[in-house]
Amino acid sequence: MAANAEAFIQTILGMVKNRDYAGIPDIIAPGAVLHTPRHFKPITDIRHFAAVLLMVPQVIEGFHYSRTWAQGDTALMEFKGTIDGKLIHGLDIFVLDDDNRASELTVFLRPTSAHAILGEAEDKLILAELARRKAGTPPTQSE
Repeated sequence: MAANAEAFIQTILGMVKNRDYAGIPDIIAPGAVLHTPRHFKPITDIRHFAAVLLMVPQVIEGFHYSRTWAQGDTALMEFKGTIDGKLIHGLDIFVLDDDNRASELTVFLRPTSAHAILGEAEDKLILAELARRKAGTPPTQSE
């Protein structure tokens, strides 16, 4: 299964490199669960999950993955970037299903002060993206 996790990582890296996130909904499994540092309860709405992933590169300037690891059905991806000139450093832990889609994502983020800054920007973009999707409008890649 490690080869599948590596393929998943390469898919994500390609999206980031090309700044083309249109394929995000396709890499999320039905019933997927997202655990973020902002919420005690996991996000289980697939539209909300996709909106979060679409929003991150818009909010974190210079967002990039600096290191990756593939093991079994798990893809670990360390990311970095800045918000308002402050360095953001985090880790995405993707658990993949048999179809090589994310069935679970757990996100770790530091420093703690980044949570509030990210949260404000994230809320604005997520609400806009959810409204677009509800209206049947294709997702955007930038505001």
